[in-house]
Amino acid sequence: MKAVNYNMLRLKYNNIFILINFLTIIALLGGCDYPSRSNPHGRKTELTTIQGRTITAGSGSAMFIDSNNRLFTWGQNEYGQLGDGTTTDRYRFTHVMNDVFMISSRHVHTMAIRTDGSLWAWGDNWLGQLGDSTTIDRYSPLHIMDDVVYVATGLSHTMAIKDDGSLWGWGSNLSGEVGNGTRDDQHAPIHIMDNVVAVSCYGSTTMAIKTDGSLWAWGLFSFNLDDVTTIHNLLNPRQIMRDIAYVSVGGAHVMVIRADGSLWAWGQNRVGQLGIGSVESPSGPIHIMDDVSSVVAGDSITMAIKTDGSLWAWGHNYNGVLGVGTAEELIVTPTHIMDDVVAVSHGLETTLALQQDGSLWAWGWLKHPLIDNDNQYTLSDDFILYPTKIIDNVMLPSQLWINE
Repeated sequence: MKAVNYNMLRLKYNNIFILINFLTIIALLGGCDYPSRSNPHGRKTELTTIQGRTITAGSGSAMFIDSNNRLFTWGQNEYGQLGDGTTTDRYRFTHVMNDVFMISSRHVHTMAIRTDGSLWAWGDNWLGQLGDSTTIDRYSPLHIMDDVVYVATGLSHTMAIKDDGSLWGWGSNLSGEVGNGTRDDQHAPIHIMDNVVAVSCYGSTTMAIKTDGSLWAWGLFSFNLDDVTTIHNLLNPRQIMRDIAYVSVGGAHVMVIRADGSLWAWGQNRVGQLGIGSVESPSGPIHIMDDVSSVVAGDSITMAIKTDGSLWAWGHNYNGVLGVGTAEELIVTPTHIMDDVVAVSHGLETTLALQQDGSLWAWGWLKHPLIDNDNQYTLSDDFILYPTKIIDNVMLPSQLWINE
């Protein structure tokens, strides 16, 4: 695959974005109601968008890509998830690699896509989630495959979309989360389905959106939306909804954005993670709010960015992960956190948010390297109950288009 000029593609897509009034993609990728155009072979191609994740919070670790496409990591490193060649915890920003377009790390394994489309992996690999055909942990970046435009990590499995719209999966498969019809772990990438424009996974559940806006699910999942108490191991992708532009899978709940920008939720709600004003678990998708551009469902929280850049949060506020400024345990309705946000990521006990000016903010619990007025690093080992800036010059998510 030839090196991709992401800046040129971003400019090209932004012009189209204005014309079609499509949803901006922040933490994942999305697509629905795409305009078609012809290719030299006369076959219609679908236009969709990808927005690379430039910040990510994992299990005790965090990472960002700076404005020069350099990847930095810090935090816990027991499984080598920081990618610095060691298993030593790092509480200063540690440079790992250059020319990085996107990162993903929801637990203790990390995936990165470089600007040439190559996919790299490191960290925990005991179930083959790195995709290198082994179960050996890797402490430094290892090349996995090429022509990749998006990657998502679950607890112990990984899903990647290639530039032809094909979806590939590998890793733990006990609940069918890879989606290849078996429950056998997959130690190398295996083709799952085509015409995919979005994928999200958490724990042992995977969901994907196709070019026609249909939502598909597999793995550990209650595929009957009217019955959130019965969980199944779904071994193959099953269509469950239509007219979906964005999806984020949480620990026991799901958030979707429809093509009109409305946010809908279903699943468990014991700690208010659905945002309906109570801790009851209603049947079927329920409308939460409008004018939403992206959403992140965590283990027991939800964070949404509206089209005006405002960030909203709700759910279980353990260790201040919601950023509401208090230690109140449950927040059951969407609560405004901050403005001018373009991306948000939630890990096990920490949350990161990226503002339009390239500043990175953090809250919750993590040994954050903080910058004081003299531009010197200090270390915070406390719970941070409200957004606190930790560094500037982080790369904004880059949009590009691909053809199916």
